Amino acid sequence: MYGPHPVMQQVSKFINTALICCAFWCIYLLSVAGPFASSDDVVMMQTAYQLANEGHLHIPSSDLPQVINGQNGKLYSKYDPGLPLLTVPVMWWAAWIADHNIGANSFVVGAYFAMLIPTGMMALAMAGLYRLGLRLYSHRRAVYITVVAGLGTTVWPYGHIYFAEGVLTAALVWAVFGLLVDKRASLSMASAALGVGILTRASFAIYWPNLLILAAFWRDLPRPVGATSPAPRRRWLYLSIGPILAIGGLLIHNTLRFGDPFTTGYTDEGFTTPVWEGVIGLLLSPGKSIFIYAPPLILSIWGWRRFYRQYPKFTRGLLLISSIVIVFYGSWWAWHGGWVWGPRFLVPLMPLWCLAIPPITRRNIIIFALIFFAGGGVQYLGTFTDTTPAYTEAFANADPDDETRYAMVHYQPTKTPLAYAIRRARVGDWQPQAVYNLGHTHLSKAWVSGIPTTINIMLWVSSIGIGWSLWKNRSSTTADRPSWKGS
Repeated sequence: MYGPHPVMQQVSKFINTALICCAFWCIYLLSVAGPFASSDDVVMMQTAYQLANEGHLHIPSSDLPQVINGQNGKLYSKYDPGLPLLTVPVMWWAAWIADHNIGANSFVVGAYFAMLIPTGMMALAMAGLYRLGLRLYSHRRAVYITVVAGLGTTVWPYGHIYFAEGVLTAALVWAVFGLLVDKRASLSMASAALGVGILTRASFAIYWPNLLILAAFWRDLPRPVGATSPAPRRRWLYLSIGPILAIGGLLIHNTLRFGDPFTTGYTDEGFTTPVWEGVIGLLLSPGKSIFIYAPPLILSIWGWRRFYRQYPKFTRGLLLISSIVIVFYGSWWAWHGGWVWGPRFLVPLMPLWCLAIPPITRRNIIIFALIFFAGGGVQYLGTFTDTTPAYTEAFANADPDDETRYAMVHYQPTKTPLAYAIRRARVGDWQPQAVYNLGHTHLSKAWVSGIPTTINIMLWVSSIGIGWSLWKNRSSTTADRPSWKGS
């Protein structure tokens, strides 16, 4: 695909990465049903709004469970500040737009525009997966893996809601990419990505020591001719700066809220689930299994042996990270992630797992197509139907932390969110696309009609660009080779 000149190679990579990012960003934006998918995002958006317009962290009075009492009798979000901080510039932009549209409410406009952040970050994660794919395989296979991950796993449902998963997925994918490039600039980028992830959710710090191990012992990917790596100690130093700064930011955040750097919003929560119960639930339960809610991961299992033969040390590193993360979240009291679609806490790992998906051949194309379309169908249901009815019916007036009710939703096939989504789809109960329902924001007609038109044009242009790049490589016989020669 790439020309022989190194500059042209870099230009081609940049263009294709931008096209991938743009296409997925448009898809996720068109999938947004509304700015308030749950009380979680309401609280985080309120925090972002207060930071942008009032310059403080405390939020208005509320009876939502995600709002907690802090110092001086003020109320705060229980969550870490990364996502609201990333949203502040968008809130400033939205406030300016609202000021220039008579009758527009700055908070409502800001809530809609805030969706640019999680959708954009998940699209950035897909761009990072594409670049990872280029280091392992050809352009065609990198695109194929990216499309499978972006549309066939729970990446899609979490790419259209104001949750932290978009930021965390992008942080992990780009951190691994920066680690594998293994230059000073790329390691600094990986460190910054880890820092953003930790600032967004403190538990993301679990990836930091694992990546340090991967950096020290498990690097066996092909390297460009003439590439040099920092010394091991410097590599660790580069990878530690971002996380250390982020942890310092979390301590300051806790001090501002509670007057104590070591008091968090999760004081009454802990690792109380038996490990076997949570791990089995994440892997096999009808309501949360990664293989039910992300069918293409079955292909990853199929191709894992081949992936191990190609990159044994890197594969062992991913297995170590995956095992630790699954055990970590499997023992958390809310291993299931709450009232959500599929295994929420494992979303950041799904793009990396998709790297093991084997290439398409004439012998397996039918099976692969069936599994991919099954995955796309599951994600379509999770994206365009409401997830909460399965939980609201199960809990009714019961305690929202009642584990027996969660067991019913997760282990009775007819009570799972997927079963409810299928029933809602049969009667045509779909969620509307927010970009086509902006009238109640009181923005001018130019904005209301121009936003969806612009998004659709960008999607078509980027899709045509990706298709053109694939067509140019239609006769290539190097489907499994990286796009550059190793040393």
